[in-house]
Amino acid sequence: MAVSRESKNCMTETADIVVVGGGCIGAAIALPLAEKCAGKILLLEQKDIANGASGKGIGIICTHYTHPTLAKLAYQSLQRFQHFAEHYGGQESGFNPCGYYVLVSEADVETLSSLVNQHQSFGINTGLVDLQQVKAAIPIANISDVAAAAYEPDSGYGDPLQTTRAFAQRAIELGVEVRIHTPVTAIRLDIEGRIEAVVTPQGAIATRTVVDCVGAWARQFTAAVDLPFPVTPVVEHVVLVERSSEFDTESSASHPVISDLVNLCYLRSAAHHPYTCIGNSDPRYHAQFCLDTANQFEGQLFPDICETLHQKLVHRMPSLATSPVIQTYWHLGSHTRLSADYRSPGTSTWFILCDRL
Repeated sequence: MAVSRESKNCMTETADIVVVGGGCIGAAIALPLAEKCAGKILLLEQKDIANGASGKGIGIICTHYTHPTLAKLAYQSLQRFQHFAEHYGGQESGFNPCGYYVLVSEADVETLSSLVNQHQSFGINTGLVDLQQVKAAIPIANISDVAAAAYEPDSGYGDPLQTTRAFAQRAIELGVEVRIHTPVTAIRLDIEGRIEAVVTPQGAIATRTVVDCVGAWARQFTAAVDLPFPVTPVVEHVVLVERSSEFDTESSASHPVISDLVNLCYLRSAAHHPYTCIGNSDPRYHAQFCLDTANQFEGQLFPDICETLHQKLVHRMPSLATSPVIQTYWHLGSHTRLSADYRSPGTSTWFILCDRL
């Protein structure tokens, strides 16, 4: 993406706020701006709504975060998902409150207990549970290496694609103009170095405020206006297996979400299908899947991690050892060590919102 420091007087279109990126974060930002009557708001997406990570995310909705601020924010989000249609004009998110278990080894028992106490002080419905409760809820779970567990009965998972589309549709109803297949190719600055416009293939749009919700592309996007931002593109992997009918008659057609902090992975069932998804939460693997720039992503698959994930699934649920792998899919995510609000000189503003902390 390029930057021009020449002021152009030929621009005919203006916007009070331009949100760049049509994923869940971008749609979720555009919507409250419209609710607050923040002026003319444009949401620009280079491909389609939820085309990137938002369309393939595993969608776990929980409150189990070690940082107090994140836990509080997650609790507010959970409450929104519990009353999603009420808040968002009848739109649905696909939220399934199937419950959420956190499993830890002996080394993390004290930390888990401390976090549960902290979260309870925030009003979160969570608590330590007996391991036999885990076994009763998930009969095929192997808990031989689990020392303690916590349970959030109100948590579960949602449908990231449905949620993103719901946010975007409600934003449209409230006046946001959503333009797909409209990449931002340049940022135009005035002679004082302030943001003056974003440039698209269809022309320039004059604005003083840009909200950057491009996820894995954030680093190269913000570099164009001399705002270094430490976002690392990373290829995320998910393995999907089909459970046998024997499992579903043992309990139900689904099972609670499991955050397996013993094996550093997470598992959840799939809506409307007898499937179990497993993804990686081991940061030691991230370096192997990082890319220099998001543009390097061309659907790369790393078979070793997929096999590792499958082995972790079989360890936690041994009866799935012979279950067929239905799908292995991957998408481009992003990791960063901070969230930031950058302000460029003058009165123009550039906000950066990250989806992973």
